Amino acid sequence: MYLFHATVTVAAGTEEEFAAVCAANSRASLEEPGCLRFEVLQDADDPTRFVLVEAYRSEADLASHKTTEHYQAWAEVANRVQVEPRSKRVYRQVAP
Repeated sequence: MYLFHATVTVAAGTEEEFAAVCAANSRASLEEPGCLRFEVLQDADDPTRFVLVEAYRSEADLASHKTTEHYQAWAEVANRVQVEPRSKRVYRQVAP
């Protein structure tokens, strides 16, 4: 499994637009055969900060995800509204 958290900080005033495109991307991504998990979290103390929790069967499935129309739509908005480079941390599942 390829499991990671991506953090995106967006400009104030663009939170709703970003949340909406994230929700659409999440819904469509969960229909992909290689996508096991796709959650979008918004920081309760800093609403401009989002964390995407994603899990794919493999890195190849993530690469395939990045070719989809819903990812491309998400990336266009993310690239326009983010105020700093996205960060990503990859994890190894320990339990369950």
